[in-house]
Amino acid sequence: MDKLFQQRRQKHMQRMFRYLRLVFNDQFTIAFVFLIGGLGYWYAGFLQTLQYAWWEKFIAMFLMIGLLQFGNLATLLKPADKVFLLPQEINMERYLKAALRHSLWLSLLVQIVGVICLLPFIEVAFQANFIETLWLIPTFIVFKILILYDQMQSYYSHHNLLWLRVALPLLTFALFGVRLDMAWAFIFVLIAAAARFGIRDKFWQGIFDWNEAIAIENGRQLNMLRFFNLFTDVPQVGGQTKRRRWLNFWFDRLPKNPQHVYTNLYWRGLLRSSEYFGLIVRLTAIGALIAYFVHNQIVTPLILVLILYLIGIQLLPLYHKYDEIVFTHLYPVDPQIRQNNFKYVMTKVLSVIGIILLLANLVGSAPWSTFFISLGIIIVEIVLFSYWLVPKRIARKELMK
Repeated sequence: MDKLFQQRRQKHMQRMFRYLRLVFNDQFTIAFVFLIGGLGYWYAGFLQTLQYAWWEKFIAMFLMIGLLQFGNLATLLKPADKVFLLPQEINMERYLKAALRHSLWLSLLVQIVGVICLLPFIEVAFQANFIETLWLIPTFIVFKILILYDQMQSYYSHHNLLWLRVALPLLTFALFGVRLDMAWAFIFVLIAAAARFGIRDKFWQGIFDWNEAIAIENGRQLNMLRFFNLFTDVPQVGGQTKRRRWLNFWFDRLPKNPQHVYTNLYWRGLLRSSEYFGLIVRLTAIGALIAYFVHNQIVTPLILVLILYLIGIQLLPLYHKYDEIVFTHLYPVDPQIRQNNFKYVMTKVLSVIGIILLLANLVGSAPWSTFFISLGIIIVEIVLFSYWLVPKRIARKELMK
């Protein structure tokens, strides 16, 4: 069973690294560095203006409990396992412990990085010193080990995981909030862990729930593939077409003539396809949230431009979306008309997204100077992207065929 999990882990990591190479390309890496820098700049300014208030403790506890939810047990089980691995059910404990060791290192990395980022805010929220807050790091490590181990045994006992994911962390952080030293809270967690491991045999007495374990693993992998699908095409995540009746008013206004055949097609593919529509909504929401908080005259325009560029890059495959449909080749349409239609659609989409980002920045009390600087740069970017970069990418794609 150990060898089986190692083989699956190797194939899984190869697939993940293949997608990561596609996601973290040169453009995204540069944009990611600027986004992290912008968020770090805003976070540093936010901490300087932060003053103690009673409600900050609740926000800090909410953030810490939310951080604990990141990272689940990666069993790498497949639907066929409930048939072909059924004779090996007695050895599933060894398989699950190998999965636990694999899941632990990445989960702990996320917890440690997340806690380090939250430490300055927690110091203010709980009125604690730096040494006290450092006890949160081993506390989170113990919590994460407990959560993963409990999830592993829940496939046998079917017990509720809520007490360990929410109830125990809430009690621990509440004790810290009433000025109990975090070192004692850490000791409290260790006692709870010792008690939990002391009764571990009780949870191995049931029958392994193949259906639940496979369903949870499929959901976990689907969430990862959906994230990768934001940046590249993932075959396992198929897009769905939805009517979206509330957009009929827009489709009725589209021009109906031979010069705008592809304009209609691209708009419908963009707004009725869950793949592109969901991508636009999610990235625009993230961008608007960043624009709401970051107000620097230099950093803000750079971040808005990068967000708009990322969205535009992800929409470029829409141009070739219908190449495999034979009917688009039977209708006599000049390729230049098709390209002009696509540039028109891209200009409209990026303009709407740009307006949303600018309004979010303005609502966030950004100075008018920052607003107008961002407006001018975004206009230049949309023109360059739609009328210079798009034709260049299309021509390169045509040469590769």
